[in-house]
Amino acid sequence: MMNYLQATLKAKPDRSIIDTRLLNFPISPELQAWTNEAFFPPLLSIGLTKAAFLVSTEFVTQLSIEQTVEDAEDNPFTTRYFDNLEEAKSWLLAL
Repeated sequence: MMNYLQATLKAKPDRSIIDTRLLNFPISPELQAWTNEAFFPPLLSIGLTKAAFLVSTEFVTQLSIEQTVEDAEDNPFTTRYFDNLEEAKSWLLAL
């Protein structure tokens, strides 16, 4: 996550794909809190407007990712979840 965050802060895109397909465990409440305190605020500060999450096909993991994003306070970017990279790209590039 930190590599993604560093690269994103350097490039400053307004749209992004966040690939969580290899995350094969539910996000703990502690990690959810850290994500909402340390991960999302910098993304918001660069003007991210759309985020496509590529998610695991494991239901509990997918649900915990969605819950983490939905629990983020002041989340102004539009979010969708995908299991297909091409669909995620198409959605991000659509006006």
